[in-house]
Amino acid sequence: MTKKQTLERDEFAGNYTLAYREEVLAIIRAYRDRRIRKDDLRVYAAVLEERALHGKSRVDRRRVINSRASITHALSSSAIREASTRIEAITKECSWTGKRVAIAREMVRYIAQGRATCTEAMVLLFYCLRRIKQLRRRELLQEGERYARFRYRDLSELSGCGRSSLCRAVGGLREAGLLEVVRVQQRNENANGNLFVDGPLVSLTSHLNRSADWKPKTTTGRVRSDNAPGVFPTTLENRDPKTRIPNKKGVRVRFVFKDDGRTVVRVVERPTDRDLDLARLQARAWQVEQAQLDAVA
Repeated sequence: MTKKQTLERDEFAGNYTLAYREEVLAIIRAYRDRRIRKDDLRVYAAVLEERALHGKSRVDRRRVINSRASITHALSSSAIREASTRIEAITKECSWTGKRVAIAREMVRYIAQGRATCTEAMVLLFYCLRRIKQLRRRELLQEGERYARFRYRDLSELSGCGRSSLCRAVGGLREAGLLEVVRVQQRNENANGNLFVDGPLVSLTSHLNRSADWKPKTTTGRVRSDNAPGVFPTTLENRDPKTRIPNKKGVRVRFVFKDDGRTVVRVVERPTDRDLDLARLQARAWQVEQAQLDAVA
């Protein structure tokens, strides 16, 4: 006889709210079809927060959304009413029966206050849909810790977000403490995957004792990743290896040229796009010259 999977009262730090699975799926598909945008997602998160409030609470939807208006964009009452109308039109098409999922109120407030991007909201909602309980003890997880396993491709097809955007969203959620990612080895497939776990601000279980330098077995071959390019250009480019976006923070460009027979070196602390292109061309010319000298030798 298996133990019934029920929600514990203090499972989340700050409690949780409940939502129907079909309801959450309808919101994600509506974002994919561009029927709703960020303001609508904030209002939907405020609706979920209202469900977890006490019946006699005086906190309304507008107060939940604009609680951090000093650092985020505040929504007017008319904008909240219009977004609420769109959310109600989407959710009323769903059947209010079936299984419900638990969503941490810390995640809900993070979305409602405007601190989360649309892609981060998609990751949090999909994570709560796939979140399961440990059926047997896992060495990589803490006791009683819940997790979710899914691929970026699954969420990309459902929400319409690109894989690179999802990677950046997971990184932002990890910095915010709402999500943790643990590398695991799939024994059946002989490959490496990701295990998404509750972050330290959501779960009551501390992650301080988790080994940060854990690596897969050396005998396991490397798997091709769809998130990072496998072939790098021959020219020297200062780009992020995963996102391929030019990294301009802390960049110093060094130019070497001749002036009346003298070798002059000029260093630019804050280079522009034109300076970066010139530096890349100069480096490429130096590579070609060295290749010709090696060929002659």
